[in-house]
Amino acid sequence: MKKGRIAGLAVIAVIAGGGYFVAQLYADHLVDRWIGAILTKLPKGTEVKYRTAGYSIWNGEIRLRDVKVDSQVAGEARIKGVTVADFDKFHRVPHYVKVKVRGFEMKREKANAATRRWMDKLRYKSITVDVEYAYRYRPDIRELVIEKARITGPQVGTLELSGRLTNVRSLDVRHLGDLIAIGMQSVVRGVQLTYTDGSLADRLIASYAAERGIDAKTFRASLVHDLDAEMRRTKSANLRRQIQHVRAFVERPGKVVITVKPRTTVPVFLLAAMPTPHMIQRTLGINITTTPSAPKKK
Repeated sequence: MKKGRIAGLAVIAVIAGGGYFVAQLYADHLVDRWIGAILTKLPKGTEVKYRTAGYSIWNGEIRLRDVKVDSQVAGEARIKGVTVADFDKFHRVPHYVKVKVRGFEMKREKANAATRRWMDKLRYKSITVDVEYAYRYRPDIRELVIEKARITGPQVGTLELSGRLTNVRSLDVRHLGDLIAIGMQSVVRGVQLTYTDGSLADRLIASYAAERGIDAKTFRASLVHDLDAEMRRTKSANLRRQIQHVRAFVERPGKVVITVKPRTTVPVFLLAAMPTPHMIQRTLGINITTTPSAPKKK
C-alpha cells in the first residue's frame, strides 16, 4: 500500500475517532440537562445527587453512577448504578420504561425514624437490593403490560411480578379521584408473582410473635393450626389445595408462585369487595404452588 493511502486512512481514523469523542461528549451533556430537568419535578422533600451520568451512542442506554437519594419518606439511600435502557421522554408519566438499579442500599443509621422502626422490627441493620422493572402502556388500546418488576437481595430474597391489565384509561394520576376512576375501570387479565425467600418470612414471623409476647416457633405453629382449621371448613377441593401450599410455605419458607387468570371481567377495585377467600379464588382463577426450603440441619 502506498504511503499516501496509509496517511489518508490515518487521517480518516483520527477524524472518525474525534467525531465519536465529540458526539459522546455532546450526548453526555444532553443527558445531564435531561436528568436535571427530571430532578426538578421530584416530590417536595426528595433530593437526588449523582457522581457521573452518561449516554451510550451505541445502544442508547443512560447510565448513572454513585447515586444518593435523600427523601422524607425513607431517609438516605445509596445506589451504585442506574441503567435506563428505554424511557418515554414525551409524557409526564412515561408510557414505557426499562430500568435496572444496582446496589440500592439503605442503612439503619441513615434511615428516618419510620424506616428505622420497620428495620428494627425485622432486625435489619442494612438492606441491599437490585431492582429491575419494565412496563409498556398503549393508550390506543388502553393496555398496560408489566413485563418485569424484580427485587432481589440476600436479606430479602427475590420477588418477581409480571402482569397485564386492560381498559386502563390513563397512567396520569394527579389526585385520589383519578386513582379511583382508573381502578374501577381497569381490568385484570393475568398476573404472576414469584417469591423466593431469603430470610424475610422468618423475620416477619419473629416480629409478629414478639408483638404477641410469644416465641416464633409457637406463632408459626398457631398459623399452621389456623390454616388446618380453614382447610377443614372449606368445601372447595381446589381452595384446600391452595391453602395446603400456603401452609407448606409457612412451615418451611422457600419458593411460592401465585398466578391469577380471571374467568370473568374483574375491575381492580372490586377485588376488595369480594367477601370470602373462596369467591376471590374462584373469580380470579388463583393458583398457588410452593417449593419448601430444605430442612434445617440439626
